[in-house]
Amino acid sequence: MSMNNVSAWRGPCEVLREINDIVQYDKELNRTIRYKLAEVEQMAKNMSIELVKHVPDYYKRWEQISSSQLVLRTKRRSDPGYLFDKI
Repeated sequence: MSMNNVSAWRGPCEVLREINDIVQYDKELNRTIRYKLAEVEQMAKNMSIELVKHVPDYYKRWEQISSSQLVLRTKRRSDPGYLFDKI
């Protein structure tokens, strides 16, 4: 899954990734939460693909994340200790 990716736009998937950032501990509950986040992220991506078919400029409305935030998130999510599971 793409929970360790970073998007320049703060859309639904990026918010899910922020939640995933919060639960970065290897406890059973956190692992369960990360699986659910990865599952719903895939659902959001599928909905997004369909939405853009009907409203091509839809994502122009999303707030763009600052370049400094992108660097921080990319660094954190690319760290070898960052936990994510593929579903």
